[in-house]
Amino acid sequence: MKSEAWSTTIHSLTRRPRQSLSAVLAAGFIAAAALLPATPANAQQERKISILIAPGGSGPYEAFAVMQTRAKENHPWLRPVAVDTPGANYNVKYLAENPGLWQNTVIASGSVLEWAAKTGLKPYYPDPLKAAEDYRIIGVMGQTGIVFVATDPKIVKLEDFAGKRVATGLITQNEWGMYPRMILEGTGMSKKLKALNMLGTDPNVEALLDGRVDVSTIVMFSSEGFKQTGAGFHVRKYPPNTFPNQPQEVTTFGNFLLLTSHKSLPDDLAYELTKLWIKMGPVVAQYNAMGKIWDPASIATAARLTPDAVHPGAMRAYKELGLVQ
Repeated sequence: MKSEAWSTTIHSLTRRPRQSLSAVLAAGFIAAAALLPATPANAQQERKISILIAPGGSGPYEAFAVMQTRAKENHPWLRPVAVDTPGANYNVKYLAENPGLWQNTVIASGSVLEWAAKTGLKPYYPDPLKAAEDYRIIGVMGQTGIVFVATDPKIVKLEDFAGKRVATGLITQNEWGMYPRMILEGTGMSKKLKALNMLGTDPNVEALLDGRVDVSTIVMFSSEGFKQTGAGFHVRKYPPNTFPNQPQEVTTFGNFLLLTSHKSLPDDLAYELTKLWIKMGPVVAQYNAMGKIWDPASIATAARLTPDAVHPGAMRAYKELGLVQ
């Protein structure tokens, strides 16, 4: 994301009166270079891979920022670069529109989101996104559960939203904004609301706490717990007391949060990134909660369930690690 550039300039060492000093410096540089370890002729040069994720400060972004910071300690040449973006919905469109990124970029995405892009689900995708047909999964970041929350004890079910002010994340965010809106529109509830405000991850919760809205949206991440249905969404049940002031079971919806690439991503990059990701799960877990759900089996979920949708380089890594047959 943020590139690091440095340069050193030595002035006035090429003038004739200082020629002897230049010679001394040059000799010093040569002597110093002789003390440095030789680089093997077949050593791999560092290669960067951009990871377009989510807004800065979000869990997924912070997790990959840790990976970026600690990658050099865990891989000889692969250098992932965490990039903050408006969200996964943005990522899917942006990658499709920029073929120049297809060989060096992966994105945060979602299983329902990619279905919507391929299908042309209006108003999010007026037409099917052709490039999305060539997207391939690197791995699963987690399984999500979208939960509507309220401070009013009288708001306990979807029907209670009628006449209320509801807040969500941004439309560019699939989990926080697009999916809640899809549910509200699909059930016909959006027409009954007093207002629907798409504010963003933190602002939508702050609006609830400040009394500016009646209902807000949060997203939960985990490595397991879904019951798959015939629809694109998965059904999820949270037992009582999973959240504060939650005396009863909550049934909600979600999907797989994916790390995705275009099929043009070189196999070796997909392979090495997958291995690094699995290796660094415990490292990221020391600094970020998302790392705690990055266990090998969870990351490899798509490779077991939908192997044809997985990038062949990533699939090679899963097979070598014994995570799939």
